[in-house]
Amino acid sequence: MKNSFDTAGVIRFQQALLSAPQDFRALQIQRVRCDFKNFLCEHFDFNERQLRQISQLSTEFNTRMGAVIASSWGLGLPIPFRKEKRLTDEDAKDIILSTTTGNLSFTVGIWIRYRSAQADCLRSEPEYVGGNFERLWTFQRTDAY
Repeated sequence: MKNSFDTAGVIRFQQALLSAPQDFRALQIQRVRCDFKNFLCEHFDFNERQLRQISQLSTEFNTRMGAVIASSWGLGLPIPFRKEKRLTDEDAKDIILSTTTGNLSFTVGIWIRYRSAQADCLRSEPEYVGGNFERLWTFQRTDAY
C-alpha cells in the first residue's frame, strides 16, 4: 500500500523505513539515491497532475534530492518534511530544501509550499527547518496542483 504524499504520510513512511531491518533500509537508501523519481512513485500515492510534475523535475533536482535524502537516512535521521495544503487553484508550488551542517551534525528539511501572487510579499522562509534555504523547484500557477 502506498503512502499519502502529505506531511503525515511522509512521517509515517520515514518511521517505518528507519525502523526496518538494516539490509532493507540500505537497499531503499540506495534506490532513493539512484532513482529519486521512481522511488517517490513506488512509495507514495500521486494523482495524474502530480505524476506529470514529477516527470518534469530536472536530473539535477533528482540527483540533489536523492543524495540529500539518502545521506540523512543513512545516518538514521528522519527528514523534517512539511507540505502545505493548496489554498486556491491559482497558487504556485515551491519545493524548498533547508540544509544545516556543523562539526558533528547534518540536518535537512523539505518544505512544499503554495503561494499566490498576493501573498508572495507576506511569506517568510520556514522557521521549523532552520539553516540555509534553497528553492529547488517552482511549478507555475498553471501546474501547481
